[in-house]
Parts: sequence; structure tokens; C-alpha cells
Amino acid sequence: MRRFDIADSSMVEELIEMTKTNFGETDGSVRFFFDKKVDLNNCLVCLEDGKPVSQLHMLPIGLRNKGTVIPAHYIYAASTLPGYRGRGCMTQLIKMSHKVAQSRGQKFSVLSPATEELFGFYGKIGYYKFHKYREVILTAEEMRKFRSGNKMSPDIDYSRVMDIRSEFFSADGEVIWDRDSVKYAFDMNEDIGGRNIFNENGYVISSCFTGNRVDTYELAYLGDNIETLLAELYNTYRDRDGYIIRLPVRNKFFGDRGRIVDKCMICPVYDKEREELIDFVINTAKINPCMGFVLE
Repeated sequence: MRRFDIADSSMVEELIEMTKTNFGETDGSVRFFFDKKVDLNNCLVCLEDGKPVSQLHMLPIGLRNKGTVIPAHYIYAASTLPGYRGRGCMTQLIKMSHKVAQSRGQKFSVLSPATEELFGFYGKIGYYKFHKYREVILTAEEMRKFRSGNKMSPDIDYSRVMDIRSEFFSADGEVIWDRDSVKYAFDMNEDIGGRNIFNENGYVISSCFTGNRVDTYELAYLGDNIETLLAELYNTYRDRDGYIIRLPVRNKFFGDRGRIVDKCMICPVYDKEREELIDFVINTAKINPCMGFVLE
């Protein structure tokens, strides 16, 4: 017998195992998420004969809109056990999440498809392509040319991070995470072996796990501080095979170099204002808002 519900503490171990199975994550990294970030009131599950076979987490976010903030949620760790895929579990869970969102006053659902195929899947159930970023890959030779200016700080001031992030990701449609979520992103990166770089005018959340390439999950800065951050990124990871830099599409530090990547999709969940919300999506998508980090 199938039913849909909000998760409870008796399901946690099964949900951890499901997450590991679906995403190939280590036990430690998944438990870090469940210990530090999961609120079971935001976790929806599909149960078959009482067993969790599908899950998603609704993380609260805000979307910028002309100086105001639209309440929304970000769907994270959406997963289904292999033997239950293709049976409509996730589609029904997402429909349930929209009803839960309406009851909480949230007007949009945002998610980041893990594959190109999933963009098509989510498009069929009402999601629109929305957040994008510019990806530029620099060589070690190019990175060596950047010169450090402002000193780095060994201690991260999260109040300052919030100020930098608010100014850097200030366009309509861009995402506001609360302070706890931002700190979680930094802590999670360190927990899995990444490096966080910070000074009073910028920061980088970075790692080097894929081959010998350096990846940046989020880079934000004020003024001309980007060169200092890139110089420090090179000092942290010297002479690697490539340095992946992700910035908002509108950022012109690298001109038109690189490629534009679709990252997140969005769906209105509030029926009473649906036409107005769809207008927001269509008009705001034209300016290519950037998601920043997605806790992946």
C-alpha cells in the first residue's frame, strides 16, 4: 500500500541509506547533512507498505523581486530507490510538496536537475529553466598572472559573508539563503575536504576532487577583489590541470568567454496568483539570474 507523508525520526536511517544509494555519497557526508541541515518537517516521503522508497527535502529560500523577497523553497536530495523508479513516486511527491508550500505561504519551488534528461522530466510537470551561470575554465598559466591584494582572513565572518552575498547576488530572481544555510555550505565543504577562502571583500567555496581540476561552488566579491581571490585560489591549489570559475552571466570580468550553463528550474505553486507568478518567471528569466551554491 502506497502513501505520502512527512518523515519522522524512525525513518532517518532508511533515508540516509537511500541518499547514499542514489547519489553515491559517503556515509559521513550524508550523515553531516542529516545531522546539521535536515528538518524532518521539510522532508516528504513516499511509503510502500510502511517503507520509505522516495524522498525530497524542501529547504526554505527567498527570491529577490524589486526590493522585496518572495517566499519559496528549494528541493534538495530528491531520490527514489532503484526498484521503485518509474512508478510515479517522485511526481506525486513533488505535487505534494506544492500543496505543502501553499500552506506555508511559499509561492515558488526551485530545484537543480542532476542530468540533462531530468530537465525534460521536470519541464513536463510545470518547471521552467531559470537560473544560469557563466563557466570559465582557466589554466594554471592564466591563474599565475593574478596578483593578491587584500589579505586573507583565517576566520570567516559570516555576517560579512551575508553582506557580500546580498550585494553580489542582488538581481531579481536570485536566491536568498539564511545565515545558517550559508554557514552550512561552508562547513560542509570543509567537512568533505574542500577549502574556503575569505577576506573582507569576498570569498570562494572551492575543492579539487574531479581529476586534477579545481572547482568553485560559489565565488562572490565586492569591487575589484576578484583578482585577489583568484590569486589566493591559485596559491591554495598550485599548478592544477584547470580552474573552473562560476559567475553570474551578467558578470563581465571574463567578457563573453566561457559557456552559459542552465542550473536550476522554477515552478509557481500558488494557484491564486499563477498568471502573475508565471509572468515573473518569464520576465525575470530574461536577465539570467544566478543561483549560487545549491548545497551539492
